[in-house]
Amino acid sequence: MPMGAAYARKLLRSSKARRVTHHAFFVIQLTQPVASPDLRPITLDISIQLATAELLLVTVGPKQAHTLLRILVDLQTDLPSRLRRRAAHRRRRRLRGRYRVVRRQGLPYRLRRPNLRRSTWGAIHRRIRPEESPATAAKPSAVIRWRVEAIDRVVAALRRYIPISHVQIRDRTIGRLSGISNLTPAERREALINAYGHEVSPGRRVPRCGYCGTSAGSIEVDHILPISRGGTDAWSNLTLACKSCNRRKGSRTPKEAGMRLIWDPSRLPASPRRTNPYLYWTSRLLRDRLNNVALAPAQVAVGEPTATTPNPTPNTGKSGRVPTFVAKPISRQRKQVYTARNLSQNTPLGQGIERVGNVVKKRTRVNTGLLISSTKPTRIRVISAGELGSNISSNAPSHRLIRLGLLCAARRSGQRVVGIVSAVHSLGRLTLLTIAAADTNRITWKRVVVSPRQELQVLSNDRVIFLPGPPEKAANSSSASSSLPT
Repeated sequence: MPMGAAYARKLLRSSKARRVTHHAFFVIQLTQPVASPDLRPITLDISIQLATAELLLVTVGPKQAHTLLRILVDLQTDLPSRLRRRAAHRRRRRLRGRYRVVRRQGLPYRLRRPNLRRSTWGAIHRRIRPEESPATAAKPSAVIRWRVEAIDRVVAALRRYIPISHVQIRDRTIGRLSGISNLTPAERREALINAYGHEVSPGRRVPRCGYCGTSAGSIEVDHILPISRGGTDAWSNLTLACKSCNRRKGSRTPKEAGMRLIWDPSRLPASPRRTNPYLYWTSRLLRDRLNNVALAPAQVAVGEPTATTPNPTPNTGKSGRVPTFVAKPISRQRKQVYTARNLSQNTPLGQGIERVGNVVKKRTRVNTGLLISSTKPTRIRVISAGELGSNISSNAPSHRLIRLGLLCAARRSGQRVVGIVSAVHSLGRLTLLTIAAADTNRITWKRVVVSPRQELQVLSNDRVIFLPGPPEKAANSSSASSSLPT
């Protein structure tokens, strides 16, 4: 359980606890088991975004709730580049004549196939099929399943150190569809700007009057049917208006004042079509996955906190005292050893051209590791995908094997750089991923090329890598983590 720094030092001095090595958290473990431990409830609050997931660890004290950790999980899948790469591959395959039109005597003709709509067998099939075969449920895409697995790996890594009693998954779609009557005036105005505002740049909107269309001056929230005449704060009764139009309308309706709205008020707030399926399916699949594991938490809820669940978002006051970390789930490295293009069957084999099954492909070099000898002088050897095996890792005790996905620390221009190994160069250098910026919307990574000869150290090889927050918040996070050991 979380405890104060002074009490943790007292346990360590009296040999009642020992320190567990971890690259991100300060963890101590008791040397003797406790017969009847007094465990306080710890709630894990999960808020899922499009590119990130925010995790808050909250414990309930005798007087108030305390936020222990704030973790941002990187869920960026680089989907646009993957779609462009797939489109280019299909374009090349189509130009090679794979989808050539069926021809008869050199002229294209229509290939006749049985029509299920007009044939007798099709009519019988349509009558029998709904009764015999049940309707198949909607299957989420592979990207959504990857997002759920990434969050689940972070939760499993946290449960090794912290006894989580409740899991609360915040569903943004439920809050959006239930109306905006519970929002503050500032949040209500922001929702109206996102729905009816004028887009000046990608992702940025400015307020616009719903009557004259101006964006200058003060833009206020206006009730179409005034509250003095029975109007409510429903979404269909709200719009934006400048100060002059709002005074001109007064306590009248737009029709009585001779004014016309530029847009038709919708029944529900506008929501991005791309975001809703990602948030909905990720929260649902994550709930089912956490409930089906062998060591499931006591309660997994979706939506607002219930009466048995502690409130996971207390008012901490000073947000800088909460340690912030970024979690990077490391997946299995899948590199393409052969090119996607199929060569001609009469291509001579050799010089990296091999026969794979019934096709001929060109083999490319993929570096997956770096073998470093600790003897003097230091020797470095680049390991390709075909060479990486158990015989290399256990070749000699004086050798170190640096794989992709390890958290390493090295020197770059005299400064210490900590990052995740993302690429191994053919010349023996490494590319480390370090954090440039991080917030609830996006985590930006930057690549730093380092030399393995400059004090290279391996900090962690876990499936989930925890890194401190952005550089401008690293000092606050480190000072707070020392005062809140686990």
